[in-house]
Amino acid sequence: MIIFRPNLEKRRSYGTDPKDINLERGLDMIFSRRDLRVVMRYALTRQSWIAEFGWGGIEYPSRADRSGMVRYCWLPNPDARRLRKCHAPESEYLGLLLGVAKHLGWQHQIVALEKLNPDAIDVRLTPDVFELENYRVRGVETLWCLATILSIGDFALAQAWADSRTGYDLIPQREGVIYSAIKADYLKDGIMRLQIADQERLVHEKKYLEVLEKLLSIHKIT
Repeated sequence: MIIFRPNLEKRRSYGTDPKDINLERGLDMIFSRRDLRVVMRYALTRQSWIAEFGWGGIEYPSRADRSGMVRYCWLPNPDARRLRKCHAPESEYLGLLLGVAKHLGWQHQIVALEKLNPDAIDVRLTPDVFELENYRVRGVETLWCLATILSIGDFALAQAWADSRTGYDLIPQREGVIYSAIKADYLKDGIMRLQIADQERLVHEKKYLEVLEKLLSIHKIT
């Protein structure tokens, strides 16, 4: 069993389409705080805030030449002592908040955000189809197959490798996400060996193909 069911209150459920690094950073700021309703309430009153442990935050510059802007603040790594900062249009930030509110179906926040800034940029948010946490799955073997295929980050490439029974050994590259190395080998008698970081498991090739076929079906990829 595999069900695609993004948790819409978690950052990894969202991506921007087309992908934009500034919009992605804005999403990072929004989801750095646990309570999204608080984030939206602060936006409506233009109140600056910093999340727990300084992982993210929003400031409203006081300088006249920064009018209409917000300032994103974040720690680049756990050992950093100073926040990094960059500016973004407030309309862009409100557009991100509005997109999240629409996904969550929060009508009160939608109306309030639209009233605050009717010219907010329309940002298209899409669930991240390669995020493992966005799936509900049953069975350890199925989970291993799913995690390995998603780590490739390209369904067409996963299909091509499966069709040619080509093994792979790679470190997935996705901006803002740190992955462990993954490896897949074809053994005898319809068995595959999958490896993620220092963990490995033998799975049936038939199961691997079933999982891949299910993913292609869920996301309507031909």
